Order: sequence, then structure tokens, then C-alpha cells
Amino acid sequence: MKNNQMSIEIARPDERMSPSGKALLKSLSNESLPIIDLVVRESFQNSLDAKLNISDQVKVDVTINEIQTSKISKFFAEIDQRLNQLFPSKSKLVAIRDTYTTGLTGEFNTDNVDKLSESNIYKLIYGINMNQEQSDAGGSWGLGKTSFYRIGCGIVIYYTRIKTNSGRYEERLAACLIENSDLKNAIMPENNRGIAWWGEKYSDNPFDKSYPITDKKFIRHFLNTLNIASYEGDETGTTAIIPFINEENLIYGTQEAKDTEEDVYYWEKDLEKSFDLAIKRWYFPRLMNIKYKKKFNQAYLISFVNNNLVQITNSRHTFSYFKKLYDSALVGESLEEGIIVKPIYLKSMGMANTSIPTGYLAYTKVSTEDLGMSTKGELSPLAYIGMPNSSNRRSGKILAYCRKPGMVVEYVTDNADWLSGFNVENEKFVFAMFVPNSDGPLHSKYSDTYETLENYLRDTENADHANWDDKRLNKRKITIISRIKKQVAKDLSEEYGEQLEAISSGRANSLSRKYGKKFLPNINYGKAASAKVKSKTKKKDQTAKKSVGIILKSFQQISQDVYKVECNLKIAGMTVVDIKANVVSTDREINQNQWINTFGSNIPFPFEIDKVSSKNIIGIRVKEDRIYNITKNLKEVPISLSLKVLDSSLQPTLTTTAKKLVLKGD
Repeated sequence: MKNNQMSIEIARPDERMSPSGKALLKSLSNESLPIIDLVVRESFQNSLDAKLNISDQVKVDVTINEIQTSKISKFFAEIDQRLNQLFPSKSKLVAIRDTYTTGLTGEFNTDNVDKLSESNIYKLIYGINMNQEQSDAGGSWGLGKTSFYRIGCGIVIYYTRIKTNSGRYEERLAACLIENSDLKNAIMPENNRGIAWWGEKYSDNPFDKSYPITDKKFIRHFLNTLNIASYEGDETGTTAIIPFINEENLIYGTQEAKDTEEDVYYWEKDLEKSFDLAIKRWYFPRLMNIKYKKKFNQAYLISFVNNNLVQITNSRHTFSYFKKLYDSALVGESLEEGIIVKPIYLKSMGMANTSIPTGYLAYTKVSTEDLGMSTKGELSPLAYIGMPNSSNRRSGKILAYCRKPGMVVEYVTDNADWLSGFNVENEKFVFAMFVPNSDGPLHSKYSDTYETLENYLRDTENADHANWDDKRLNKRKITIISRIKKQVAKDLSEEYGEQLEAISSGRANSLSRKYGKKFLPNINYGKAASAKVKSKTKKKDQTAKKSVGIILKSFQQISQDVYKVECNLKIAGMTVVDIKANVVSTDREINQNQWINTFGSNIPFPFEIDKVSSKNIIGIRVKEDRIYNITKNLKEVPISLSLKVLDSSLQPTLTTTAKKLVLKGD
């Protein structure tokens, strides 16, 4: 260190097969989750994985404050002037600090590969794609840590305090830059690798290795300047300090979203509220949960955001319901009235024997009134779990699942594999939680590679731990996860599917009772409305018409009375197809003309199709609710449309009518 600055190490540009900062940042480009969510998921799980065995809890504090650039830039050799140029005024800083953890232990000033592979501090700060090895870990420290570098300008500072084998305490401080050096606002545009480190060095060569600073006096001065608390007494832990936060990116996610002034939820406009909700969203299973501690003999989580305790105090809140479901699934029995718990078994080739459950499914049905949407101003639960444009949606299905570490892996909704086979009536939500039998032994065919279900599930997750996807073993795909999903969906559809059938039947009967006796004649009464006319269409045209069909893929509510429908349309060559919505009644389908002829204009037709669109496919044209295939070949076209529902008591069905297309000049 010179002039009270940390010395720089620039990543060597000639290291073979070494990735650039640009490539590393792309390695975890999970666009489905906000950056704050990625940071919370990765940092909190790493903290929980580093728990001290002697403690019942892990404490994670998130601190957000402002700092003058000049106060922090002066510590960084070679880039201090560039930082002052890029960030001339105050900027925000986020520090994520854990306590009751081991800190970043391990050696770093060695060339011994075995020792470095066991060193937590080396793997987190200096190693590229070096994962944690413990079987029940939730974080990775591999590519997952790149989310830290995406939340700010690319600089992350690591401060840690450990207890050495000799019983003394040691503090360590180092910083790392990972950036895309091709960008105009790059901190080190001349650094082709886009990677650098700061610490202490034993030479002036910028490419020689640097090491964490252990000078306690310098570290305390550095932390005091940034207004970051140091560890005291017998405290150990790690603090990740991320300066120069790009707050607009955290709120809008992309420049495109900002340009279109896309609506954001109230918490997304406030960093404190964003962190608070993200912690609840992903860690409600472990947040202040004594039942978790008793089940696994592991530490529970306590968290603060700017000294405010993160807790679920509103009993009506979405995460309050999910926490109750988690606790019930965790112990395998219902802990509250209204919650149903079922073991999930696989008939073969799953657990060591078929009497061992793969886990437990807990579920319940709640109303919008239960959730406080009508009286307490609560948003739709779909908004709280992170689905955009869902703040007012008033029905749906949501399932969450997690492993032993207690971080929610994923929320699935609507017609996902876990939830297929049933629907939910308006003003109702079905909440479900699957908790695996983590310590359960696997079938003998898998046990040489995966001793327990937890071992297998962890291996199926990618770097971002965002979903489970079955693996292959000895060239054969293991189907444990896919079969668990099917069994969960089967149990839920058996519970709620019959209710749906009764609801659907009730809606159709309601239509008959409401309008049938007054307006519609009895079935088969009188003559047909029009005489049958023999088709003059050529046989070739009839074949084309038979080649038209519509296959529904998804049906998603996007507002109180508008649904987004995704389908595939099979359309013959030289054909134009109209898509219409009809009403399903007890004995037939009623189209718009029949409705008007029967009921007149006093009762509007209950369905409207709007915004029909398709991907750009050669020879396919879309105009309003018509699709044209101007080629001579059969095409299967993905179609998206909006369906407005004016009367939710009636059921719609999509129909197609096809005509031969005659081009001008033929």
C-alpha cells in the first residue's frame, strides 16, 4: 500500500481459457428476476451456509447510505480519478453484513492448489467458478456471485473477520472489479479482461498477485470513512460492500422499461422497501423460524434493513400464509385449520423404498377478502411474489418449493407442471408449498452418485438456484422431479378439480336458467334456422379447411377482466382464418350473431377478442382477428391474444372459421 491506497492487480490478458468480465457478467443473466432479488438470494444463502455451529441464529444486516465519491475513490490506486469523473456527486452504497458466521476463512498467500481449493476467501474473491462443496449448501460462490457486480458499477469490497486456528482474531479486506470493458462508461476501458483486484502487494508490477489487507489500523480507517461498522469483541462474519449503486437500474431493470415508463410496484421505488420485500419473498421459510431450527438443528435467520427488523407481522399477507404452509409441510402435518398436508410418494425408482415420501405438500384456498385485497389495500399475491402487472389480479394458483437451506427456489403459477389440471374461481387463490424429504435416502440405482434427495436436488439447480430440472445419470434421465410434479398436480386437481367442474356446470346452468326459458326455444323445437346447402367448395379446399385447428397453450389473467391467451394455430396454405370467442351453454355454443338475435342489444355479448398478434413468420399476416397464410404450405403459427370478459359467470371457447384465400390477379 502506498499513499494510504490499496494496490492494484490487473488480470493478466494472456491467461489462456480465462473468461473476461463481460463473459462472467453474462454467465448469470437471469432476466426473470430483479437484480436485488438475485443479490439477496446469493448473499443471504452464502451467509447461512457459513453459520457458526455454536449459534442458533445467523444475523444479516443490510445498510444503505450515501457517500461522497472522493471519500471512497481515494483508496483505489490507478482508478481514483476515473471514479471521480464517472461519479462526480454523492452516490448510494449497499453493505450486506452477516454475524454469527465463520467469516472468509482459508489461506490466500500460497500456490498450493489443494489449500486454495479449500479456502473460502480465495474462492469468493479471486477464484472464477469455484463452488462451495458442502452437500447442503444453498449458495454457490461460483457464478452466482456475479450478481454482486451487476448491482453497482462493478466494484465489490469484501471485509471479513475470522477466528484462526490459534484462537486469535484476524481482519481481512480486499476489493474486486468485474466489468464489461467495452462499455463507454467502463472504469478501466484499457483493461481487456475487465477484471482487477485491490489489496496489498509485494511488487510494483500491476500484473503480480495481490492479497487481502490484514492491517487492522488501515481497515478501521477505511470502514470509518465509509461509515461501515467493524466487527468487535468475539464477533466474526463477512461484509460485502457495493458502492456506486445504479438505483435506476434497480427500479426499472432495463432502459427500455424506463423509457416506456413501465409501472413498478411501490417497493421498487425505494431501496429499503425493495430489500425488505426480497428478503421476505425468498427467505420466509427461515426468517425467525424456530420450527426450522428444531427440524434441522440449524440456525434460523434474523435480518435488518437500515436497523429495521424484517418480519411478517400482517397475518393477511401472502408470505404469512406461505410460512404457515411451509411449517406444516416441514413437520408433515397440518398446524392450522384450513391447511391440508399430503405426503408425496413415488411408486418406483425414487426413494430407497416406496414407503418413504419424497416430501410433503401443504395447500389451502384463500379469498381476496382473507388476503385483505378488498378492505386492507393489499395487492394481489401475484404482485408480492414478483409477477409484473399483477397488482389487481383477483384469482390464481401459486406454488413455492425449497430445499433444506430454506430459500425458496421458485414460485410457479397458473398452468405450470406443478399446478396443471384445475382452475380457481374468481376472488380465490390456491396457495401450495412443497418441502422435500431432504435427508431421505435415494434408490440404490442413484445412491452411488446421490446419497440423499437433497444431494440430487442441489445438483439439478443452475448457478442461480432458480429451478429444479432432472439430470441424466449413465445416459439415462432421472425422472424424480418430473414425477413429483405430476403427483403434486394430481393431488391438487383431485382436491379442486371436482369443485371446478361443479362451478363450470353451475355457470352453464345459470345461463340456461337466466336466459333460456325467456328467450330460447326447447331443444329440437321446430325447423332448423336455415336450410342446409351443399358445399360447392372443391375437394382440395375441403382438405385445407380440415387442416385448420387451434391448440390452447396458456390462459393467464392480466387484469380484473382481461386474460392473455397463448395458442398454436394450424392453418392450411392459401387460407384466411377468423378467430372468435363463443359462449359455452349446456347444449351448444353460442356465437355473437346468435346471441344478438336471441337477446338483442340490451345484453352485450360477454366476450371480446383484442390485440391478436403473432411472431414474424414468412407468409403469415395478422389483421385484427384474422390470420392469413399466403403461402401454399401448411403452417403452425403461435398466436397471442387478449380476451376481455364482461361476464365472468359465463365460459368462453375459441373457435376458428377458414376460407380459401384468393389473391388479387388470380
